Amino acid sequence: MTIEYRALKLVFQYPAWPLSLARVPRAQLMAEIRRFIQTRKLAQNSAAKLFGVTQPRISALARGKIDLVSIETLVDMPARASIRVQLRLAQVRRTPHHQAA
Repeated sequence: MTIEYRALKLVFQYPAWPLSLARVPRAQLMAEIRRFIQTRKLAQNSAAKLFGVTQPRISALARGKIDLVSIETLVDMPARASIRVQLRLAQVRRTPHHQAA
């Protein structure tokens, strides 16, 4: 499972989420786990067993309830299913708008 920058769009698609960069990794993990579940057409109960969490936790994830699923849980879930998680960091180029005066 490779987490890519494109999942940042997920944060902006849900205006109820504060636009905090601290939420980006959670949003990315949620998107990738959801994609994994959808691709394999897993029922919520089956996904819960595979990832070692409860069905309500999978339901919260499926509904995009970012505040109900901790980053720790999101990192542990793929590991429990024998899925390797890779984190890639990249330097962001600052625009003049973001530079300090």
